[in-house]
Amino acid sequence: MILFDLEAALREPDSANAECPEPFRAHLAVSKVFAEIRPLQRELARIANAAELLQQLSEVVEVLAALAAFHAKIKELTQLIDPMRDFRNRLQQIAPLEILDRELVQFSAAFGVSFKQLATSLEAAAIVQERLVELAAVFEPAKILRQEFFELAQGFARSPEA
Repeated sequence: MILFDLEAALREPDSANAECPEPFRAHLAVSKVFAEIRPLQRELARIANAAELLQQLSEVVEVLAALAAFHAKIKELTQLIDPMRDFRNRLQQIAPLEILDRELVQFSAAFGVSFKQLATSLEAAAIVQERLVELAAVFEPAKILRQEFFELAQGFARSPEA
């Protein structure tokens, strides 16, 4: 909470500006009022730096589009596996093909391991996404405060003749 006495600040003489006209003294009073939020403004500047970092992060995350394309190709490949299994089952009825059967099992297992590793490597991105959702909620009051301060600024910017 900002506690100040605007009238006292306006009356308070400033040794350096004692002979300055009235508008400069008003400026001094306003400056004193906002002095206690200057550290907050520096913190807001740090938030702006974080926004730049998030922009850089979003550019890195473009890798997800490439992974989505890869996923689509692999999904097409998996549609071929069921007919291959059917073919293998028909061949086994004709003659036992243990070697082919083992190779298909190993092939499937290798794909399974690779997909699990790929899914695990995406965990960090999922965690970042969850944290960003949380941060978005935390920063929601900033939108409201920004709008309210702009409205206050417009109110103070109006000339007395208007």
